[in-house]
Amino acid sequence: MPQQSSRARPVRRAAKPKVLFAAPPSDVATACIARYARSRAPETRVLFSDIARYPGLIAEMGPEAEGIEGTVNSYDPETGFEAAFTARFNRPLPSYAAATHDAVLLLAYGLERSGGVGGESLARAMGEVVDGTGHTTGWDPAGVKDALGANRSGNLPNVSGGTGGLAYSPDLRTELSSSTYGHWKVSGGKFVFQEFISTSPDAHEGSLSAESLFRTLASESKRDNGTATGASAAYDPGPRAGLWALIVAGLAGWENYRHQADALAFYQLLRSRGVADDRIVLAMADDIAGSPRNPEPGIVRNYPGGPNLHEGANIDYRTSSLSESDLSAILNGESTTSLPHVISAGRQDNVLLFMVGHGGRAGFYMGVHSAGDSVQEGEATVLDSAELAGMLGSLSASGRFRRLLIVVEACHAGALGAEIKTPGVLLITGANATENSQASNYDVKLNQFLADDFAWELFRLGSDSPSLSLDEAHRIAYVRVKASHVSAYNEDRFGDMATVTLAEFISP
Repeated sequence: MPQQSSRARPVRRAAKPKVLFAAPPSDVATACIARYARSRAPETRVLFSDIARYPGLIAEMGPEAEGIEGTVNSYDPETGFEAAFTARFNRPLPSYAAATHDAVLLLAYGLERSGGVGGESLARAMGEVVDGTGHTTGWDPAGVKDALGANRSGNLPNVSGGTGGLAYSPDLRTELSSSTYGHWKVSGGKFVFQEFISTSPDAHEGSLSAESLFRTLASESKRDNGTATGASAAYDPGPRAGLWALIVAGLAGWENYRHQADALAFYQLLRSRGVADDRIVLAMADDIAGSPRNPEPGIVRNYPGGPNLHEGANIDYRTSSLSESDLSAILNGESTTSLPHVISAGRQDNVLLFMVGHGGRAGFYMGVHSAGDSVQEGEATVLDSAELAGMLGSLSASGRFRRLLIVVEACHAGALGAEIKTPGVLLITGANATENSQASNYDVKLNQFLADDFAWELFRLGSDSPSLSLDEAHRIAYVRVKASHVSAYNEDRFGDMATVTLAEFISP
């Protein structure tokens, strides 16, 4: 294991750590981490994640495996599922067997409810099944028969399975709102459960649901604090005069529908709030509304059944013809024959720069026609962190903004924040420098995602709650956005995010 020493750094750095929480990237790494941790700090208790509970661990480590422990998603011991499985198959219950059983069970209930129809009908039926509040049904043959009949008749029961109650998040419908976990330990050459832990609020007083733990505690503990102190709090640019906006969708192609829909959504948001069209510069490929693959010619939406965002949109530039130097010229108000529409902001004007598309550790990609979510090196114009920082410094020196809010919805978008040091500038991204951003609002008719998750949540906040401070909007989006971390950069030079409203960047 070549990376052994780097992975063990937390063990070496702590003088006498009581517990080391380990999430091995593979089953092979489990034995390596366990041996190394014991050699460096034998008094330390190592608690592994679920991947460590694999059959080959005990065979590989032999007596050394004794005492290794961890947690894993488990059956609920009160259901009798484990005993029935062992009696039926004459072997121990594998990890996730109960969860796999319950997944198939829910699919069967959904198909019964939808009359065997898949697609959108099945998705709707599955939501109705997990929302059922009638009598409780079990996982065994009698319980399954009861649940199927009740779903067929419309008397939706409160379904349960081998893992316990099957309750899901009411807004996402993809996350369990409670589950059962087993604390296991290797004892006598076997995996032995020491205790079972339920995250159901009904299991023990004061417990939190699994969704609550995932959506708040884990995220909020790492969320950066936007409340300013010191030099940041002292930044006071005076009253705002007006607002200008540059909106850029970096990619072309039907597969990148969501990026152009996001750009149009923010354009329409600004227009609906009274921002004049000549104060907005919109750059995008504009090949979605008229695409031969669009079953709704001329229409672009950012959620199924939503309004046509393309209607009335004045698109100033096609991104295939723009470079990072063109973006700089537009923001600097340098109008030319090829760049007639520019941002003519002054020292007391706020500026919004919204960029959406694909990104990587190199920066933000522009002018790409991609057949998917991969962008090959050399096929895109790339705006990197150094170029962005230089651009911002030039704008500041020329007095081209009062405050500048940059919003970037792209994978690895946080990489753009590495070198920003300009006063009055704030960068908010849907993903940090090392992770991907995620799509949202899938439309089964178009077979496309219609929005990106962070852009969608920020659009909702701008539409419904424009009076929120940037700090409040950041906090809310941070918790709502799934599988990536909404991040803020240069907030220590921007001023107090708690005193600057979202409306200052979406209203005239």
